[in-house]
Amino acid sequence: MNDVKGGSAVVFAISLPVVIGAIAMTVEVGHWRQSKARLQNAADMAAIAGARQLIVGLNSNKTVEEYQFNIYMAAFGDAYENGFDRSAGTIVVNSPPKSGEYTGQDGVEIIVRQKKERAFSGAIFKDDVYVSARAVALAMEGITEACVLSLSETAGPALSVSGSAALTLNGCSIRSNSSAANSIEAGGSSNITADCGYTVGGASTGSNFTPTDPECTGIKTRVSPLTDPYGHVEAPSAAELAAMGCKDQKDLVNVHKWERHMPAGRYCGDVRWKDLLTLEDGGTYYFDGADLTLSSGFAEMTGRNVTLVFLNGGTFSNANSGHLDLTAPTTGDYAGIVFYGDRHTSDPTQTVRVAGNATSSIEGAVYFPVNALEYRGGSTGSSGCTQVIGNTVDFGGNASLTNTDCGKFGAESLGGSSSGVTLFE
Repeated sequence: MNDVKGGSAVVFAISLPVVIGAIAMTVEVGHWRQSKARLQNAADMAAIAGARQLIVGLNSNKTVEEYQFNIYMAAFGDAYENGFDRSAGTIVVNSPPKSGEYTGQDGVEIIVRQKKERAFSGAIFKDDVYVSARAVALAMEGITEACVLSLSETAGPALSVSGSAALTLNGCSIRSNSSAANSIEAGGSSNITADCGYTVGGASTGSNFTPTDPECTGIKTRVSPLTDPYGHVEAPSAAELAAMGCKDQKDLVNVHKWERHMPAGRYCGDVRWKDLLTLEDGGTYYFDGADLTLSSGFAEMTGRNVTLVFLNGGTFSNANSGHLDLTAPTTGDYAGIVFYGDRHTSDPTQTVRVAGNATSSIEGAVYFPVNALEYRGGSTGSSGCTQVIGNTVDFGGNASLTNTDCGKFGAESLGGSSSGVTLFE
């Protein structure tokens, strides 16, 4: 019996280095795969940066040599910013691309190769290990201004129209930053009518999407993401909020038994109203951990040059499609914004429900960058400027939006340009 135990110990001692070596090699190969993924991201970002610089060069009076140099520097700079180490690798920048499906087209091809140090495998193998990546981005003409934007980079769907809803956009497009295969989705008997559609990922709309721009033949996929247009706007600090004091429902001013005037300021307690609620002209409203709810389909909320800011978990609901008649301020910190959800303190698990009846009007941006935003209830948004921006956006009722007059409200541009960049390979 002791002999058997001794034999097992010998076998274990002999096999242990093999087992440890196999585990070590698995870990090392996994590390190389992670390095390749990071290198691919660097190549993608470099291709996009180079293609953007190509557009600048094509529309300038620079010589070919000058803008080729600028393309290289832009591409190399973005590759470096995203982890490429030239001291341990090489980068090739071709404009136009010299290989693949898009050879010779207006675009930029990036090929990067980086040496990786061996660890455990160095005891067995002596040859060098390299990881490589390739990307191609093309200059694309005719990106039209959006008025609906989903900011999520991964959700599927990130922008959706469901049931029998009809989304009609006048003079603007839909856009999604998600890389999901169903980044934009229209199901059932729903329909989207817009200038065009753009997504980082893919689209699942079938015949439910109708483009109105003659240059648009359908949802354009693999388009570079759009930077958050209101990412520079910040809510007040905790100290600034504390200095405002607190209001709640009891601070509403009685006008008639069915109408209340709502003073501007910071609300720390919930406000729930079923009739007419009139906001202070030019007022900014901070709902600090508090909810604003229109609880009836007969409710109305009106206000001129106003912004409603929701932070620390505060949110808005108009699920019963009460009437909304709101315009954004044209100047100041919240220029162009009617509804603002704080990206730092909003609860990402909350769903914000903005809806209205057939005559509702929101002139300005509805902006909830970390929340699921449901735009519901048959609102037609008859204003000349409505922007709907959420982490994800879902339309469940008929809506007709336009952004033809957004400039006069001080609203930010949602990606309109005469040319843009699409990542193809």
